[in-house]
Amino acid sequence: MKLLAESENEMQHKKTIVVLIFILVLVISILLSVLDVQTQVTDLFRLNKELQEEGYYMDDFEFKMMGITYWLDHGQY
Repeated sequence: MKLLAESENEMQHKKTIVVLIFILVLVISILLSVLDVQTQVTDLFRLNKELQEEGYYMDDFEFKMMGITYWLDHGQY
């Protein structure tokens, strides 16, 4: 009986480790996604500033469309 109890205890320990690793991977993935979105927003504002310096004014709709085409050009589907 003692061997069976130790086996169940080890299984519970392994399950706990797997769950903790899964949560860690999930948190890291979310953080990387947030950083990627922040970079995208920064790039869009940079592109808008470059166009304004060239004398081109973008309306809200044009700004959004320009962002979509920019990310399509860079393989972000």
